[in-house]
Amino acid sequence: MIRGTICIAPLAALLASVVGPSDLSAQGRIFAEFERSKPKVGAIAPDFTLETLEGTPFTLSEAYATRPVVIEFGSFT
Repeated sequence: MIRGTICIAPLAALLASVVGPSDLSAQGRIFAEFERSKPKVGAIAPDFTLETLEGTPFTLSEAYATRPVVIEFGSFT
């Protein structure tokens, strides 16, 4: 093994011993379900109600009726 590189064969053997075939099958089913259920590009967002940081309810359909809404998923630190 050359210093500073990753040897793939031992890593693959280790993963195969930790993650069995049944685990991979379950992960595949979970991924397939996600693919079927995720929103499609251009689809209308489902309506939801959340509580704001001030404690007031925010409902998507009510906000969108009066102004455009941008939903940002991320973290600003």
